[in-house]
Amino acid sequence: MIASEELHKLIKSLSQSEKRFFKIYASRHVIGEVNNYVYLFDAITNQKHYDEKEIKRKFEGEPFMNRFAAVKNYLHHLILKSMRNFHSGSTIDIELKEMLIDIDFLYQKGLYKQCQKLHSKAEKLAIETDKKTRLLEILEWKAKILQITNKDSEQEHFHKNVFLEESHILNTIKLSLELKSEVLDVFAMIRKKGFARSTKDLELINEVVKKYSKLNYQKLNFNDKYYLNYINTVYFTSSGKNQKSYFYTKRNIDLLESIPAKLRDEEFEKYIVSLNNLVVNLININKVTEIKPYLEKIRSLATHNIRENIILWATSYKLVLGVTIKSGDYDEAERIVEEVSTGMAFYSDKIPATDIVLLKFNMAIVYFVCNNYSKAIRALNEIINENELSLRSDIQSFARIIRLIVFWEKGEQEMLPYATLSAYRFLYKKKKLYKFESIVLRFIKEKVPNINTSGKQKMAFIELQKELEKQLKDPLEKKALDYFDFITWIESKISKKDFKQLAKEKMAS
Repeated sequence: MIASEELHKLIKSLSQSEKRFFKIYASRHVIGEVNNYVYLFDAITNQKHYDEKEIKRKFEGEPFMNRFAAVKNYLHHLILKSMRNFHSGSTIDIELKEMLIDIDFLYQKGLYKQCQKLHSKAEKLAIETDKKTRLLEILEWKAKILQITNKDSEQEHFHKNVFLEESHILNTIKLSLELKSEVLDVFAMIRKKGFARSTKDLELINEVVKKYSKLNYQKLNFNDKYYLNYINTVYFTSSGKNQKSYFYTKRNIDLLESIPAKLRDEEFEKYIVSLNNLVVNLININKVTEIKPYLEKIRSLATHNIRENIILWATSYKLVLGVTIKSGDYDEAERIVEEVSTGMAFYSDKIPATDIVLLKFNMAIVYFVCNNYSKAIRALNEIINENELSLRSDIQSFARIIRLIVFWEKGEQEMLPYATLSAYRFLYKKKKLYKFESIVLRFIKEKVPNINTSGKQKMAFIELQKELEKQLKDPLEKKALDYFDFITWIESKISKKDFKQLAKEKMAS
């Protein structure tokens, strides 16, 4: 049986056109009880939060309430069945599935010529769109149809050819699955830890790159090309070779824009990930002025469901907020933060946890720079208190470091000893105590408590800047500046200028 809450979530997820279609479908496909299902559907639709007691009061005395659990289960089934009709042919994969159902129907009816004609059409579509797993099913039907339509003397020849086709497809599927699996392992590592900051993590990615470096790119299928470009993007971004990373990201965008529009719609997530990576590349190679057209392209993408809406919202705001921070326009960033806060409340638990963590971190940075220390601490605490600590341990680490800085700026010196020790323990446990982080934490632990004059502050921060700039020669250590502009913060302490003003001046110069 379907839980009532799940039925409510399903109904609330439907668009207005989907709801309208369901009602029409129910009126045509349910005999006798149509009004009961539609009435129940409407009643649940009108509830912001599911209230079963209210539903039972509303329909008290109705005969169908004697089997309410079964009625809810059937309503759930009926909605899904109607949506299969509503979305018929909406993607190439669905189109191929429907063709296979029609091929089976025609075959059972003995209409072999019609069956063969439709089969040829399905085979051509599957080959053109690189739907290899679906093509295997189509080839199974090819053997069946050939068995009926060809002479006995030709059977062995045709079956052998079909077998060779199937073997070739299985080999390509095996390669694709291996490549995809290794790339997704790297993606999972990034999701958990962030981009590589150690030679060990970088070497793990490099091993995958080297393993597939000898493949003939031009002969690969669409998915293999995409994953190969993606792994190279990750490797070169992590190693600080941003121009090469840009090349592979751009190649993925060109690849995605070369396929038919309907197929590109199916690859929405890959397309938006590639556009996201390109914007990050442009930030990394200091071409912020070239970003605007790509941000506009992302925001103009057509979405087809709630999931795509959320992905588009999260990606566009991550990028817009990140770009605005990078450009030093914190007044604009403060305005964007308010929009993000509203959007996060609206989408609630539907936003991926990794996106929430990154958004909250950047919001905290903006609050801090704009001297809204209480809000900054609140956002950082929400990250630090996140139950899923395996998500983005890099963000978790820097959240703890930034919180120390905010405590000091806010004048809450008494919070520093415990919070510093807690940060040390976390970074050590997560193996995130890199040289850059170690220097900052040691400075906060040993130097900050002794700063009681402006002269001491200036000297301490000059020493800190020199020490950190030595580490910034290492591309892996330099990655720390992607999280927070420590150098501008240090310079603001030395020059006694406002961080926000100094960041703007540096970008203008």
